[in-house]
Amino acid sequence: MLEAIEVFKGTVLITTHDINFSTNWTNKILDFEELQ
Repeated sequence: MLEAIEVFKGTVLITTHDINFSTNWTNKILDFEELQ
């Protein structure tokens, strides 16, 4: 049971990181377009 929780937490951390990365990337593109 404990192992499943650890795996779940790891998955959540990776997913959160991916979402943050995508959001940052989108913001950079939007900022770049505004500068044009």
